[in-house]
Amino acid sequence: MPNNTAPSGTQYLDFASSVANETCHYLQESNITSKDLQDLIEDKEKIRSIALKNADDYLHLVSREQIIRETLQQFFLDVFECALDFSHIKFPERKGFPMYMVNPGGFTVGHILNVINAKWGGGETNIINAADYITEQKRPKSVYAFAYVGEKFPDEKHLGKSYNQAIQSGFLFASAEEYLYMQAFNKYRNGCWLDRISNVNDAHWTKLSTCKRVTTKNYVLAGPLLFESGGISFLSCYADSNDPEAGPREIVLLKQ
Repeated sequence: MPNNTAPSGTQYLDFASSVANETCHYLQESNITSKDLQDLIEDKEKIRSIALKNADDYLHLVSREQIIRETLQQFFLDVFECALDFSHIKFPERKGFPMYMVNPGGFTVGHILNVINAKWGGGETNIINAADYITEQKRPKSVYAFAYVGEKFPDEKHLGKSYNQAIQSGFLFASAEEYLYMQAFNKYRNGCWLDRISNVNDAHWTKLSTCKRVTTKNYVLAGPLLFESGGISFLSCYADSNDPEAGPREIVLLKQ
């Protein structure tokens, strides 16, 4: 089990061996010559400099991931009253996706909404039955982490895309559960909701990868609908709707 004790000598050796193996792999794919490598081997100052940089990079990575881990654990404790352990979850950097979230599983969309509205709203219930909608994109069945852009409004590069266009493009975008966790985290961290909507004609809102297939027209969940008391719920729109101020929020699943 992970703990806060000092690493053992074996762990240090294992780490050094892993770094050395990866370094050799990259050097083999480069244009370095035998003489270049031998000169480097004999230059103790350069070797020390490389070692220090590797150690600094590793410590930065560990520190960064630990901050993310502890922040999200505290978020779930404060908002959902769940003491979760994310020590086994990795949060690798993903260019263009600076925000991170964990879907711990076990919570329905209705439950997440109820918790959010009990904390920040007037305790309203969802006016759309989210249970009628399913996420058609595949997700891990157990706990998983994902990265996202996290800006105030939907991803700029995807504005105007309909649900159908987003599905056809092949990228993953937020489901109802993922969107609610994004919303709750932004409210918890910054004191405000993502997106903005006063009515359907004056809005920036997010289309979700959660769809209801019916015989006449296909519908997707979108959000948020803001209650006067401060809580949120979902809207529904057509799957082929391509409103210029609305769009999906892309996510990247983090490989563990």
